[in-house]
Amino acid sequence: MIDEVKARNSKARNIHVVNSHRYMMESYDRDSLFTERYEESLCRYCKYISSRIGADVLTEKPCDCCGKMMTFANSNIDDLCIDCAKTHGHCKHCSQEMN
Repeated sequence: MIDEVKARNSKARNIHVVNSHRYMMESYDRDSLFTERYEESLCRYCKYISSRIGADVLTEKPCDCCGKMMTFANSNIDDLCIDCAKTHGHCKHCSQEMN
């Protein structure tokens, strides 16, 4: 027998997820936070699409460019320190070019 309550809850959750993805894509296309995004040295993908979810653990990692040690409050770490990201025009999180 099919659990009708479970089926309705699944449908509602799936609709919510689709709407959330639609909102993220619209935000990506509009790029209305352009100035804020550039100040943070984040590419459009990392600003609008990436979940940036990580385990709650203190994490240290060297910058992939200069080797400076960076400390993060969770396991979702950046590739570049903010100085290198700004100097070279790359996203600090994934290191792709900002343009």
